[in-house]
Amino acid sequence: MDPLAGGAAHKMMGAGLEYMQRIHVAIREIAAKSKVDDPMELCARVVKILDLPEVAVNPLIAKSFVSHLISDGSIDYSRNTCPHRAFYDADNFYYISKKSITIINGAD
Repeated sequence: MDPLAGGAAHKMMGAGLEYMQRIHVAIREIAAKSKVDDPMELCARVVKILDLPEVAVNPLIAKSFVSHLISDGSIDYSRNTCPHRAFYDADNFYYISKKSITIINGAD
């Protein structure tokens, strides 16, 4: 595919932004309806709403979806003020709540 320019590039970027907004709205709707402690559960629910293939339920996408909740303030991961924490290292994503610790191995 050749690079896009002008109006075609603008149209393609607009479509991408609209899709990102659709993802963000789906994530916020899920978070508003019920508490989701497991990032992979959140991912599975969003993937189902967006009618994406099941292969999209994976740790990388789950991390991305959790970042939507962090970015809009739905979840506050700062300074020990929230009962939920997320930590990353080279291999894993750790999600800690009052009731559980979820470790998502990035290699899986």
